[in-house]
Amino acid sequence: ILRCLFYLLIRLFVFAVVMAVSCSLEGGYQKYQIMTTFDYERMNVNYAQAFGADSVYHDTVNKTGAYWQDLLFHQKISDTGEFLGGFAMSYLAASGMGEKREDYVYNQYKVAGPALPNNRVNTYAVYCQNADPTKMPANSVSFLPSEFATCVLSHCYVNNSETVYYDAKSNFTNGDKLTLTARGYLGGVMTGEVSMVMALPDTVMYNWTKFDLKALGSIDKIDFELSTSTSPLSVPMTFCLDELVADVETKQYI
Repeated sequence: ILRCLFYLLIRLFVFAVVMAVSCSLEGGYQKYQIMTTFDYERMNVNYAQAFGADSVYHDTVNKTGAYWQDLLFHQKISDTGEFLGGFAMSYLAASGMGEKREDYVYNQYKVAGPALPNNRVNTYAVYCQNADPTKMPANSVSFLPSEFATCVLSHCYVNNSETVYYDAKSNFTNGDKLTLTARGYLGGVMTGEVSMVMALPDTVMYNWTKFDLKALGSIDKIDFELSTSTSPLSVPMTFCLDELVADVETKQYI
């Protein structure tokens, strides 16, 4: 029931945003910026109830994913409610330990390094890439109001999860590399592609790092993909995302 109430609040928020933008069309254009902090506290959502004891949220009722300021972060959920892949939301506080401890169980939904300064409750998205493509959503992120507005990406912040950070530090050798690639799409056509190295044998990302997305241009879909040169895989295909910033402009009403 609590999960249903949480989803209802998200849907009401979506409706309110769509109605606000639709009304603005009567006056021509409207420009605004969105920044996805995933701070559901601003919507009066009880974290303990919505995210549960594991401090991780994924929509097991309607199975679509988490919506935040015009963007839907997709997920794939099994018929039994199991999270298979795509985006989940987490507010697990970062350990900030820096060094591996043998007596500590690392978590793929927990960011490796310290929180971003702007985050009031440290909420962020965690992308989990299933090796089976049938267990992944069709797209990573969708811009829902694309019918009557454009979305031009600016940047986001990315970081490794705890498990990726410590596995890469332990297992990567010469030539190993973990790369994150973002691809933008508009009307089914790719608008651009940008990549960032997440881990090398001697350098593993530990702090939130700005990922410039301007080269993707105006989009209605974003796909993220992790790739590694190691075979078999020596790290989980997971990364954390926060503060995705984009400029939105409504289309002129005719």
